[in-house]
Amino acid sequence: MATPSQCLASMARLTLSSSRRPIQHSVPRITVPLSVETRRYKGTGNKMQIQANRRRKEEAKKDKKKLSKEFSTPSLVTMEQFSLIDAMRTGGNVRFIRAVEVGKPPSMVKYDLALRLKTNRNARPVRNRLILPHPVKMSSRIIVVCPENSKIAEEALAAGAVAAGEESLFEQIRSKKLKFGKVIAHTDSFGAMQRARLGPILRNLMPSPRTKTVTANVPKLIKEMSSAEQYRERQGTVRVCIGQLSFTPQMLANNVKALVSKVKGDMEQMDDDGVNSKSLHEVVLSSTNGPGLSLDGGFLSTDPNVTEEHITGPM
Repeated sequence: MATPSQCLASMARLTLSSSRRPIQHSVPRITVPLSVETRRYKGTGNKMQIQANRRRKEEAKKDKKKLSKEFSTPSLVTMEQFSLIDAMRTGGNVRFIRAVEVGKPPSMVKYDLALRLKTNRNARPVRNRLILPHPVKMSSRIIVVCPENSKIAEEALAAGAVAAGEESLFEQIRSKKLKFGKVIAHTDSFGAMQRARLGPILRNLMPSPRTKTVTANVPKLIKEMSSAEQYRERQGTVRVCIGQLSFTPQMLANNVKALVSKVKGDMEQMDDDGVNSKSLHEVVLSSTNGPGLSLDGGFLSTDPNVTEEHITGPM
């Protein structure tokens, strides 16, 4: 039987042995190198999203086709083209422009002419005004920016302008309560109009020396703009209202010839370098509700039985 002193000694040994930490054998840590993708996306979620967006943009740039230097123009080799009378006529099995407009008021239907140009995308657009030999009657409300209550304003109103002035006119434009189709600026008020910052409201109606809508002779310009057709090249095409459906083929031919000659003259003046080089590619005639028909430059019909008298007058 163990004595009390022996029991105390054994308990002390057990306490000491339990308090000792076990011996840990060191194991070498194996470092595994991170992959390229792991290193790229290691971090916050925002960084991963930025990287993914950047990769998508780079792929989109590769897939995006490069635009050609020139606007695309259709091939005329296999395209069916018509003389002016053939494009206008109707009757029997022939279903051209006038056939589509049967039953509509002749004065309400317009002929439109589209001139497709061969031109560079970064070339200056063709823009000008033309008084046609047979003007197309279209109502156009003209407003004039000029000094308030001046003699110029009185002359503008007498010449046919619907409103004239500066600050009072600017307020009407901003409120969008005034209806108008054209804007003219007097040279003395052009600076005030620029300071009014009406460009975002007026857009393509904003007067500019380039569009010849800033003048010192307001009555003369009002008279010219009332009877003149304005045209501007957009996406390589010049579109102009060329006549009414009640026009005879000869009247329409005169207008077409005048417009084509005017645009060709504009292109010759602009052909001062290789960038602005332009040429006429195609002439297309259409109507308000009708199709577009490519013209071959001829006037008479290919059918000898069809003459100008067949399509003159009401339908």
